[in-house]
Amino acid sequence: MSTRQHGSATVIVAALVAAVLAGTALVARMGAAGVATARADALAAVVALSAAHARQRADPGQAPCETAAAVARQNGGRLLDCAVAPLYVEVKVVIPVAGVLGLAGRSTVAIAAAEINADQFA
Repeated sequence: MSTRQHGSATVIVAALVAAVLAGTALVARMGAAGVATARADALAAVVALSAAHARQRADPGQAPCETAAAVARQNGGRLLDCAVAPLYVEVKVVIPVAGVLGLAGRSTVAIAAAEINADQFA
């Protein structure tokens, strides 16, 4: 056996292990992004519904957008925008997405609207 090739299998195995780990991290990141998108969509829907409900109650102690902000915060998100129209409430929320190995990652934004029951105001 030539001394020039001594230990070359170790280098090849190390490169293969590194490639497998990089692929695993990529797949995990893509999965986290999909989960974050679903979470953001669900949070936006819940926040919009809570704001619409607050508007229907016409609670003088708390405006619909204040209710929306509180619900978003309680569920790990943040309210970016809230618009109250005569017949609907539209919200935009953001949730943080953990990066690879729990490091800071990007955020995911979602928008949802909820209809206000107009019969209650007639």
